[in-house]
Amino acid sequence: MPRGDALYCQWKHKDQPYFVSLDTTSKKDAEVARKILMAQVIAAITDGTFHEKFAKHKKNVPIVVNGDISLARAWDAYVQSSTRPDTSGDTLRQYSYQFSKFVEWVNAHHPEIKTISKVDKVVAREYATSLQPTVGNGTYNKYVNLLKLVFRVLLETLDIEANPWRNIQHKQVVTMGKLPFTAVEIETILAKATGEIRTLCLLGKNTGFRLKDCVLLDWSEVDLEKRLIKHVPYKTRRRKPKVKATAYISDELYAHLCQLKKTATGERVCPDSASSYLRNLGEFCKAIQKFFSTTCGINVHHEERGCRNRALASKGFHSFRHYYFTTAHEAETASQGINAMAGWSSSAMQGVYTHPSDEHIISMGKRIEQVALSRRSAQPVATPDVTGIPDDELARTVKALQDELERRKKAS
Repeated sequence: MPRGDALYCQWKHKDQPYFVSLDTTSKKDAEVARKILMAQVIAAITDGTFHEKFAKHKKNVPIVVNGDISLARAWDAYVQSSTRPDTSGDTLRQYSYQFSKFVEWVNAHHPEIKTISKVDKVVAREYATSLQPTVGNGTYNKYVNLLKLVFRVLLETLDIEANPWRNIQHKQVVTMGKLPFTAVEIETILAKATGEIRTLCLLGKNTGFRLKDCVLLDWSEVDLEKRLIKHVPYKTRRRKPKVKATAYISDELYAHLCQLKKTATGERVCPDSASSYLRNLGEFCKAIQKFFSTTCGINVHHEERGCRNRALASKGFHSFRHYYFTTAHEAETASQGINAMAGWSSSAMQGVYTHPSDEHIISMGKRIEQVALSRRSAQPVATPDVTGIPDDELARTVKALQDELERRKKAS
């Protein structure tokens, strides 16, 4: 059932109504999320943890208590607010998880706090302090930003101006981004990949699409006659629903897709992968990463370690995207063409996804040097005035110049 911008699932247990946001407006995705949720509900009833896990989703738990917003229903109040930013379902799910961790912390350390307005700056500082040793700086900043946002929206609803998270400062973040696969790694991956994993890897290598876009690609977006794939990226489709990423279907990918099309029965190019991805995103991504590291023997981690000595990924499926656009850059594809292939509205992102090799930089340097020399040789040379030089001195100078020219000819 729809509530606000998202679809909700409603059910009854012991004659009590419950409802949970499915955090999506897509009926197809909502149906998958509903089945997963119901499996969790049944498991929780079976093992006796239903009340612990779903009490906050009781329909009769009031959102507003004595003119204040109940902490147990604060997230529902945020989702239903008309003043919150328009956020995608995937992002809302992540936000929901982050906010629920804060509520759990409050229940454990300040059980007397039941409403939003009772969370003051002292509590905010305590929670921020408790987060620091458990997450990296980037994740810490995401938690703080989310709490600032939720409290701003909810406190505005209550006409309360003071936001307890306002003075919580961000941590400095050193970004450790993904690296492109090397040509040798690409060759190894395609030699080892089978089934839909091979299809996904061929799509990643030959289109530069993100993992979600490859996994959920529809046949309706694949034009085998024109040899083009036109797809609105999931990451930007809410803000830019008409901006498509366009990729040429290379010979390698064309042969593979033609073979798949002969036996295709559903909408998706990779139906089994799409089902697994929607059912459990985390497990699906782990399986892909395990394929690269274990099956292909690729080192997928940076040398530096993160918070609590956590390994930081240097390569993964996104490395195909870096490989593709680095290759496009080295092929001297025009910026406008790269933007069209990626679905970017500006060239600012090209700096993130291009990693010129040493050989390419040397080649560019040599070309620049050649152009500079050609420009230099094209400059007009001033003719010296020799009218005042005595004849014998001029003869000696001419002879010296002729000898030097002869020497250079022999040397070359």
